[in-house]
Amino acid sequence: MYATLSHCWGNADLLKLDRQNLENFRTRIPEEELCKTFTEAIYITRGLGLAYLWIDSLCIIQDDPQDWHNESATMTDVYGHSSVNIAASGARDGSVGCFFNRNVNSIRRLRISVPVGGDLSYYDCANLHTISDMITDSPLARRAWAFQERFLAPRTLHFTSSQVYWECRTRYACETYPTVIPERLCQGPEYLPKLNAIPPLKLWSIVVMIYSRCVLTYQNDKLIALSGVARYIQNQLKDNYVAGLWRGPLETQFCWRLWSSFGLEGRSTVYQAPSWSWASTNGRITLPIPDQYTDPCFYVRVLRAETTPVANDPLGQVTGGILQLQCLYFIESPELVDTTYPVRLKFGEKELNWHLHWDSKPEAVKKVYFVPIIGTHRIEGIFLERFASSGKGHFRRLGYFMVSYADAGAFREVVATPECIPDESIYEESGGIDEDGNKFYVISII
Repeated sequence: MYATLSHCWGNADLLKLDRQNLENFRTRIPEEELCKTFTEAIYITRGLGLAYLWIDSLCIIQDDPQDWHNESATMTDVYGHSSVNIAASGARDGSVGCFFNRNVNSIRRLRISVPVGGDLSYYDCANLHTISDMITDSPLARRAWAFQERFLAPRTLHFTSSQVYWECRTRYACETYPTVIPERLCQGPEYLPKLNAIPPLKLWSIVVMIYSRCVLTYQNDKLIALSGVARYIQNQLKDNYVAGLWRGPLETQFCWRLWSSFGLEGRSTVYQAPSWSWASTNGRITLPIPDQYTDPCFYVRVLRAETTPVANDPLGQVTGGILQLQCLYFIESPELVDTTYPVRLKFGEKELNWHLHWDSKPEAVKKVYFVPIIGTHRIEGIFLERFASSGKGHFRRLGYFMVSYADAGAFREVVATPECIPDESIYEESGGIDEDGNKFYVISII
């Protein structure tokens, strides 16, 4: 039985395991050189009656890339099999620690009486945002690597600036509410459910939304910092994982989008993932799940989805990837497109509003190509730019688009007009006929 520690490295000078001190650490880790957070975490571990504490910076050889890749692939086991995860949630770095000077009166319940119909009714006054203020908006929760540590651990003790919080797969509790925190105080878009009853694809969508708001010191860690959670979900889905998406329901996951494209967010300048994956961007993501679509009509079929992993771990960091699609429709914009929202384009005698969500702010107006993915009460899809230097029929994703229900009829007329059909020389394959007699086009997205 052992505990694990989740902490922010920050700018503090932490004691780390490296190749130079490895042999010395086998004999003794110098306690006098440990930061405040580590020292207090050891105190907590002993107080809980546990003999061992796992700390990433002391258990992974920090200047050995091979050891780092090997150990990072075991996080599902390390945190998933721990007895408890000690989270220094309120500490920006190792110098702050787990314990804070605080006013104990602030954690006591404030109960008021209200006369109702001649009787007195009693109510507790509580901060509706206690979970978000102390946990989901804490310095630790903004750290991407800490996300999977919290998710995978069966139970976590959060040490915050106001009080200690308990989190497990059945409840939240704290010093103010030692039995259970009222459900009303736990709800919100950043609430991380840990109940096994949640369908894995829905859970993955929530995971991506919360994880994508977190920050990384090294942007190419985007996928590897989530690999432990991906391994956990994969054990339930029994499906192949491709750069943050799942192969089985892949057609329903293409229509992810950024909450905000412009500002500091958007497409990374450092390679993180292929452009068709949400992991290629930095910013909060909305990832669709299959059951949100009613009677969907698919306009694409995935022929191939592959990635090139680092260190032979298909759930971790990748150096490349390709997605080959068979498209029923492939629409060339009749003019250059900028960041206007929505964009109104004229195809012959027809005009259509395209609501565009860019993956990043374009440096200039673009010639784009629309690929409808799925149709329900509206049309959703992605838009691309040519990437001819990679090969014939190769494209790169620029963003997500939506055509509203009001324009759905016009859309069906537009896709049949010659003005919207690009020259067949840009396809990887063209002119094929599917089993239903429909002409299709084959492209690859990198």
